[in-house]
Amino acid sequence: MTPEDMVKHLYKDLTVKQCAIRGRDGAIYTQPRPVRHFTLIREAIKAGEEKPITQDMQGFLLSDGRFARRKVALMVALDSGQVTKDKLINKNTLLSEDLW
Repeated sequence: MTPEDMVKHLYKDLTVKQCAIRGRDGAIYTQPRPVRHFTLIREAIKAGEEKPITQDMQGFLLSDGRFARRKVALMVALDSGQVTKDKLINKNTLLSEDLW
């Protein structure tokens, strides 16, 4: 089973709902769309999260409430029809600008 097939199996019937930052302690920083990651980064730092906020900490909340990093969120968004490959800003990762 390829990684893409595994993601499709694990995240079947889900959609990407909103941007999120997962702190080092597991805390999730999020706000309803159309918020962007830069807003959440400022919020996390203001709440005491240490700099830097790395790419591994940035992602999205899925429709079942789980946090997904940008690459997994991209596969979910493609599989659910929320985005198409030809319209993506970056072909390897999901950006909030791709969704809203």
